[in-house]
Amino acid sequence: MDAERDVLKLLHYVEETAPNLNKKYPRTFWASMKVCVGSMPEEAQKLLLLAAMCEGPSVPEEVLRIMCESTKLLRGAAFNKLRNDLEQKSLVVIDTQVLPWADAISQLTQRRWSLHRLQKQFLRHEMSQEAEAFADMFLGESGDDADMLDTEDAKLFKVLCALYFEKSLAKRAAAKWGISFRNFSERRRLAIEPLEWLIQNHSDQSSYHLARKVLLEYVCNEQAEDNDIARLLRLPRSAAATCWALETMWWITEKSMVSDGEKSIISALVHLLGEGIDRNSREKALRVLVNLAAKATASQRIRLATYPGLMDGIVNVLNRFQTEAEVVNLYKQQELATRIFNFLASEEENKARIVDFPFALDVLVRCILKDDAVASPELQEDASVTLAIVARANATQTKRKIIEFPGVLGGLVKLLNKDEAPHAQQCAASALAYLSVNVGEHNNRRVAQYPYALSGLVNLLFKDQSPVSQMWAAWALTNLSVEEKNRREIVEFPYALPRFVRLLGKDESPDVQKWCASALAMLALDEQCNRKIADFPDALAGLVNLLYKEKALQVQTWAAWALSNLSADPQTMAQISKFPDAVRRIKELTLQP
Repeated sequence: MDAERDVLKLLHYVEETAPNLNKKYPRTFWASMKVCVGSMPEEAQKLLLLAAMCEGPSVPEEVLRIMCESTKLLRGAAFNKLRNDLEQKSLVVIDTQVLPWADAISQLTQRRWSLHRLQKQFLRHEMSQEAEAFADMFLGESGDDADMLDTEDAKLFKVLCALYFEKSLAKRAAAKWGISFRNFSERRRLAIEPLEWLIQNHSDQSSYHLARKVLLEYVCNEQAEDNDIARLLRLPRSAAATCWALETMWWITEKSMVSDGEKSIISALVHLLGEGIDRNSREKALRVLVNLAAKATASQRIRLATYPGLMDGIVNVLNRFQTEAEVVNLYKQQELATRIFNFLASEEENKARIVDFPFALDVLVRCILKDDAVASPELQEDASVTLAIVARANATQTKRKIIEFPGVLGGLVKLLNKDEAPHAQQCAASALAYLSVNVGEHNNRRVAQYPYALSGLVNLLFKDQSPVSQMWAAWALTNLSVEEKNRREIVEFPYALPRFVRLLGKDESPDVQKWCASALAMLALDEQCNRKIADFPDALAGLVNLLYKEKALQVQTWAAWALSNLSADPQTMAQISKFPDAVRRIKELTLQP
């Protein structure tokens, strides 16, 4: 009877005092929490309250440990024992997570604590006085140890308070200690967690002190000294974690890099591309360089491409051979290396630089031609993107060097016919489209006559589910049609002309219509092709209909030029004249008198 009376009294108390309870979370939860927490030792209650005072879905155990040690709340052995007790009683959920900056072999891990929202609510409400006393002690407002925050360890402690405590307490900490930034977000915490891990998990004193210094500079001043970051990057034990922190910092700040002050960082990243570097650090360095090249301005990308050792490092990564155990990791590195090339190649000055750089074209072709049994499709696609981008060079000499390089046409045609990799097909078609412009009669013919090149492009015209592929194929065939000797081969190629006419239809993409009309315009310059086009069912009707396509002036113009070229044949001109208003509209669009 006494026990029943105590339970009823507790439930009545909960009903009167517990905030925001509803049917989904009945009052028995609050009552059971009160019984469970009240039965724990005082140290366990404090540790649980400390976790509840932290913001976010979870908090790294290292943060709680640093806070406990900095305030002499708990020491290592006591902390471990209480952690195990809390987990056993299901008061906290502790997950062991693989660190994102670790590789698949080392499997470095960290523990993260998480509490349910209602558990946090209970602890903050029921232990509000203890929480306030806790805050006063942590913030140095209790009158004791007022000057304890003058040491480096104390500075680290206060930074963690400002980053991890719930928002109101974090703002008090930032205001008291003059921490400049005001963004107490989960992304900020993600940026500094690799540095926290270095502080707690490395016996190497140099990395410990550097990591602490960089963390404090970044949080307190929203930036860190470049030389300090560079030194951390050059330390084998801290390179991968520092790369992850650096990439996250830049992602958060959306900062454009490659300033003169950051040369030391770039130099350290380039160093990580060299020989004797563990593969995890190299991969993380490549990720940072991809991020850097992506956010750089045009002038910065040009300077980055000329940075000593960078191009050598990328080519060396693409040129590496692998053991069976390393194959997946190496292909990922090579994918990242080609993406750096892609961003750098977007600048005209860099296109020629990549083409002329020793072994650059060679390694790109080898990436495309890798054995399908082991090659990464993403690597082949990224390498084909690089060739497609550099093929857009304005300089004719650069285009000629690409198209004449051994293996380039073979690699692109191979991808052009690879139906299981549609994006690679698009990239190959776009590369051939650009390589067919202003490269001379001989090279234009080389593309058209290369085995399976025309068949690959015509096959893409049948990819109704991919208008982009159809557009690039039609564009490439247009450029190949500039050369007289190619025109009859294209018109007579099986299904080429029927597909061009079919894609003039009203429901097709305007880009596809434009390039199909332009291809017909070029093909119509040949007398024999002219008659075949004019006699093909619906060809003239399809072009005439495009003369009136709304909001598509380029489509109208190319259709007009196709009809104008076809009208050079008197018989065709007579056929066109039968369409009402067609002749006037053709003259209007082609600016003919």
